[in-house]
Amino acid sequence: MKLNFENDYYKKEALEHLKKYNYENNNTVEDAFLLVLKDIKKEDLSNLIILIQETFIKKYNLKLTENEAYEITQKNGLKLEYKKLLLELAYKCIDNGQYLGNNTIMDGRINTSSWISHSLFEGRLCSQLALKDGLDPETAKKIGILHDYGRKYTHSFEHVIVGYEKLIDLGWNSEAIACLTHSFINGNRCANNEPAEEGFFIDDKGNPQWEENTAKDDITKFLENYKYNEYDNILTIADLMATDRGIVSPFDRIEDIATRKKPDVKNRAYFIAEFTNKLNEFMGKVYKNKLTNVELTKATKDISLEELMKQFKIVSDKFFDEYRRKVGKGDGSLFQPHNWLWKSVVIKFDHIKKFIYMNVWKLIG
Repeated sequence: MKLNFENDYYKKEALEHLKKYNYENNNTVEDAFLLVLKDIKKEDLSNLIILIQETFIKKYNLKLTENEAYEITQKNGLKLEYKKLLLELAYKCIDNGQYLGNNTIMDGRINTSSWISHSLFEGRLCSQLALKDGLDPETAKKIGILHDYGRKYTHSFEHVIVGYEKLIDLGWNSEAIACLTHSFINGNRCANNEPAEEGFFIDDKGNPQWEENTAKDDITKFLENYKYNEYDNILTIADLMATDRGIVSPFDRIEDIATRKKPDVKNRAYFIAEFTNKLNEFMGKVYKNKLTNVELTKATKDISLEELMKQFKIVSDKFFDEYRRKVGKGDGSLFQPHNWLWKSVVIKFDHIKKFIYMNVWKLIG
């Protein structure tokens, strides 16, 4: 899919980003969350509204109607106390295993606020990883919450461009860049679950290349011009661990996405190799020692996708183990096996595209 900006203004802003903006600024996490909530329908926030009503009775002795509670989520100029309260209640909602609302589409298969839950989990994970990496956790949390802003308007891959443009319009130029970077490892025009662009290929040495005279789209030009910082690196890792129900291992997240979106063969091996290296790099930097025997991985012609997946799983398992031990320890809201399993275990057979769902709530509950 070609990803081009709507006009030259957005393109210029993206290509000149390094000269002008930084994620670390005065925009707050709370205001970022209010941007997400703005113009979301009342039925998509029904569970959050109930929590607001209950909290206002207990905390302020105020009985709010459903509409009054909803208006708080949409109001400009809220006091900081109320902004913090809204974010706190949203996390309380998803930590209790609920979406912010109960509205669904496609015969109940998709909750319309699930993307917000994913963004909240990702924001918190970004914050935790940033703290371990010596970065500002609030800055990381802010871009984690806003990275999928475009999904308010579309659930196609164009959400990366749409989210960027909408945030630019709102004056959040710095944070808008996170919408463009979160789907691409190391800034290469290669996403886990999207078809390769025409003219893009991986050479025999495992390096990304473009055929001569290929007309590149705007997102490619941006990625070639932009240098990922540590916040971007954390964001790409967190995006492949945060679901709409909690935090899972990178391997499980990748496998889950593959059940819903057919991976592109041309992109797949390269993406898995790069993601494996990114996880290894982060562990080496943060934990100061080599935690796996997997060396730098390249998607060369003499290594199979199966072997790359084996290496990826080794690194993923170790990364997730370290995350639970050093980041998620003592914080049940970060690691939620009950949530991400949807109270079930998914067993995937290697050669059969079939899933068997087994209720094991009594075993894991």
